[in-house]
Amino acid sequence: MEEAPVSGELPPEQQERLDALLAEIRDIRPLPAIAARVLSMSEGEQFSAQHLAELIRVDQALSVRLLRLANSPVYGMPRRVTTLRDAVVLLGFRELRSLAVASCVVDASIVTKPDFDYPAFWKNSFAVASFAAALAELLDCEKDEAFMAGVVHNVGRLAWAQFRPSWLQLAVGVARRSGQNLHEVQRELFGFSDAETGGFIARQWQFPEALCEAVSTHDGPRSGDDPAGMRLATVVRRAARFAHAHRITDGMDPDSRAGVEQDWSHPRVRNALQAAGGVAGILKRADEFVTASGLVVPAA
Repeated sequence: MEEAPVSGELPPEQQERLDALLAEIRDIRPLPAIAARVLSMSEGEQFSAQHLAELIRVDQALSVRLLRLANSPVYGMPRRVTTLRDAVVLLGFRELRSLAVASCVVDASIVTKPDFDYPAFWKNSFAVASFAAALAELLDCEKDEAFMAGVVHNVGRLAWAQFRPSWLQLAVGVARRSGQNLHEVQRELFGFSDAETGGFIARQWQFPEALCEAVSTHDGPRSGDDPAGMRLATVVRRAARFAHAHRITDGMDPDSRAGVEQDWSHPRVRNALQAAGGVAGILKRADEFVTASGLVVPAA
């Protein structure tokens, strides 16, 4: 893959174009304060299931959404989950924490474009996040951080839909006609892709720097990047490619049957995918996440 340029290497006209876009994005809705607090919590002696439940309970809408997820068929709970503490115990501290932050990201990322397919976008993001979590350990990354990087990896695309819809429409059209990757088309047309935009947003939301670096660079390899961010970007890039190979897309990138890395046949990765219910199980959870987030009205 051709190495993607970093923003500091852009020609003046393209740099000016990027700077103008980023100036508008500074006004994007901030991530709820609860998200940063939940993200900073680590499982262990310092934080218990009760601590996490008490923190989430402050946000009533988030609490309702997470309980709805916990009671969805994909988790197969033996009894109805009625309290957040039970949800933490039954789903696991790390699972509920990841779902909580992901839900906050969705809330902060909603833009008002009727022609944008939000369900497809977030289903793809959740699936990529789940695949990234399965691959993380093999590439020496934290599972939770890989999941969150997957959730926000294409958030810059939402900013293009909101602030530069004509750019996105043009790039999507060219990508569909040519069969090229959308990020490649964006770089050819504008000198940068929505990945740089997403990294800027991730920093606005005060995510860890390695995660921000991964979002900025997951569209293509860079030179001189932070090693932790590079590893995380590789995880997300391979997870997105794996999703595409299974026809899981956001509806904007051309459907790709490109080959996937041998990593996915590694026993540890296969076991992690199996523990998550396989591709089918991950897709079911993605559907439930999209529905619980209010992006799809549940069937009567």
